[in-house]
Amino acid sequence: TKLSENVLGMDQIAGHLSARGAELTGLPEGISVALPMIDAHAAMPALNITGDGDLMMIVGTSTCHILNSSQGKNVEGICGYVKDGVIPGCYTYEAGQAAVGDSFDWFVKNCVPASYTEEANEKGINIHKLLREKAGGEFYLKIPICEEGLKATMMLKKLGIKVTMTAIITPAQALIAARAGADFVAPYVNRLDNILSDGTRVVTEIVEEFRLHGIRAQVLAASFKNAEQVHKCALAGCHSATVTAEIMKVLISHPMTDAAIEGFRKDWCEVYGDKKISDF
Repeated sequence: TKLSENVLGMDQIAGHLSARGAELTGLPEGISVALPMIDAHAAMPALNITGDGDLMMIVGTSTCHILNSSQGKNVEGICGYVKDGVIPGCYTYEAGQAAVGDSFDWFVKNCVPASYTEEANEKGINIHKLLREKAGGEFYLKIPICEEGLKATMMLKKLGIKVTMTAIITPAQALIAARAGADFVAPYVNRLDNILSDGTRVVTEIVEEFRLHGIRAQVLAASFKNAEQVHKCALAGCHSATVTAEIMKVLISHPMTDAAIEGFRKDWCEVYGDKKISDF
């Protein structure tokens, strides 16, 4: 590998534009000339993502995860890290997924129904725009409550993207998440019960808190162990819940309901025998 004797940091300039360079480009002579930089890296200072522990993700033809740190460590699975490579004074770690654009292209060619392609052609739009439209209705990004999560939520809401803020443990977290723009907040009911807290009470307090402040965000209770927890959250005014198939079966089923259905079946057989509705 051949390196120049003068290795400069990214906060330095390569030099100044010469008279010949000014003539060729039409730019003023003497202006500063920046060092060459990878496009993804250039986005980091441009977005003011410069602090220790700040992470940036870029989704494009490739997906890049770029992290700033005051410490340099060899981490397995990381493409590489270098000090002063992007932000002066910081080690920058990078990892990601190559060929993201090719992956999307493969998905469109092999997994999208032909009817979608026909619909896109009829509307005069490309298939990617049609897929975004179809995903946009009830599509919510799930983001945990934390400083970075709140920043991401505010940015996503400006783009018109809906957000469910998860890992909610306290009413204070729920209120902050809602003020940041979250459409749903998801308190963890059973995890609270497991630490001798009261998950249902937290849900009740969040619902009441939202009512008092006129907040439109809804409460999506999560992390259930049994049907009784779901029932209590419903009584507390919880707007939605995410439950397992097993708990859903318990909520739907009841011995007296089963007996009633069996009675309906016997009544039908007495009148119509083995006939089905499709036979009429």
